Amino acid sequence: MGKVLRFEFQVPNPEQAIQFYSNCFGWKFEKMPGPHDCWFMITGESGEPGIDGGLMKSPDGHKNYKLH
Repeated sequence: MGKVLRFEFQVPNPEQAIQFYSNCFGWKFEKMPGPHDCWFMITGESGEPGIDGGLMKSPDGHKNYKLH
């Protein structure tokens, strides 16, 4: 089995999820350019090991998690 390269969270309330993951794990979020509710998730310090991902508003209002 290969290693996880990135992950994606689709959540009903991005602001609440950002606050939760920032407070619990110290992850950082950067809004992606454009009109969509999407953020880059940075899980490690620059140059440190970590698996980065993305967070976006769920189109169906449910939580969905994907690993790539």
